[in-house]
Amino acid sequence: MNELKINIFSSQHIGQRKEQQDSLVCQHILNPNGKNSKGVLVAIADGMGGLQKGKVISKIAIEKFVTQFSQIKEENIIKKFIKSFENTNDLVIDFSVKNNLKNNVGTTLLAGFIVRDYLYFASVGDSRIYHYRNNILTKITNEHNYENRLLEKLKNVEISSDFFNNEKHKSALTSYIGIEVLEEINISNTPINLKANDKLLFCSDGLYNALSDFEITNILKKNNDKNTISILIKNAINKKKPHQDNISVILINFSNKNNKKKESYNEN
Repeated sequence: MNELKINIFSSQHIGQRKEQQDSLVCQHILNPNGKNSKGVLVAIADGMGGLQKGKVISKIAIEKFVTQFSQIKEENIIKKFIKSFENTNDLVIDFSVKNNLKNNVGTTLLAGFIVRDYLYFASVGDSRIYHYRNNILTKITNEHNYENRLLEKLKNVEISSDFFNNEKHKSALTSYIGIEVLEEINISNTPINLKANDKLLFCSDGLYNALSDFEITNILKKNNDKNTISILIKNAINKKKPHQDNISVILINFSNKNNKKKESYNEN
């Protein structure tokens, strides 16, 4: 097993919105002795603009999730993810009830945990993780939205293509932090084995709704330094999409670890 060097870059842009309602985090999860790292945890929460206090809820969700993931005594990472998401959802609901906001708050939550050369992940909502290897970009998460439910019904001939094409609420989320019953969690039952020269791209929908997979691939192909994340965001903003959403991006580059230099964390 080759030990990998990890370089993490993160950045955000407000887009054309009045406030930044995305929150993100990148940090080591330490062993109980507080010294050695179990792995690197990264997460993005995108507050739902159609509901109340999107900025506050995304921040609370990130903080509560990191605390839960750090404190839950469960060695099975998949079970740890599920429990952390469920507890975070309960805590956000508790906040909403105490502040007379029941059923009126919500945020996506996307998280990845890198242990040596493996990625575990979990997600609710519509933020994404892309895995880039050998010039090929692969989306490894699935969005929880009404469109995907309609696509399944279309595939099973339960609805017509006209019904699908005319539906105006395809982007409505079917799972998110703050929902009364958190039934859907997109989770990696099998971790992804990472290799040198791989890249992982975590992003909110503000990025991928502006840039196609082809455009993202070309940027990752031509750039391999800290400027890559700035170029991704700049190209998205330059599209000048009406009502451009907030953008949050975490980019992780992997290379062979041939020295004892610690992992690098950067924020543009």
